[in-house]
Amino acid sequence: MKKCAVILSACVIIVSLVWGISIAKCEILTDKYNDDFEYAYQSNSMISNDVEHFKVLECDDERAKVYYYSEKSGNVLTFEKQNGKWVEKDWEVIWSQTGSASGVVWPYILQFFETGM
Repeated sequence: MKKCAVILSACVIIVSLVWGISIAKCEILTDKYNDDFEYAYQSNSMISNDVEHFKVLECDDERAKVYYYSEKSGNVLTFEKQNGKWVEKDWEVIWSQTGSASGVVWPYILQFFETGM
C-alpha cells in the first residue's frame, strides 16, 4: 500500500510540475507579446465585443496561438505573420455559455470550473 501511495504522489508532483511550467511559459509569452496581441482579436467580428483577457499559448517568428476569453466564452485564434503584421488565420471556439462548445484549453483547464460550465 505504501508503494502505491509513493507512486501516486510522484504522479501528482510530475503533473503539477508540467502544468506549472506550461502556465509559466504562457505567462512569459503573454508578457512578451502583449502589445502584438492585446487588440488583435478585433479582426474577428464574432468575438470582438466579448474579450476581457488573453493568454499567448504559443508564439514563434511566424505563427502564434492566442487564447481570448471572458465570462461568456473562450476562443483560440491562430495568427500568421505576413509583411511584419499578425494576420488571423484560424478561429476555434473552445467553450461558450450560450452555445454547445464546452472544451478546455491547456494549461488553463481550471477556467472550465471557474466559469461554471
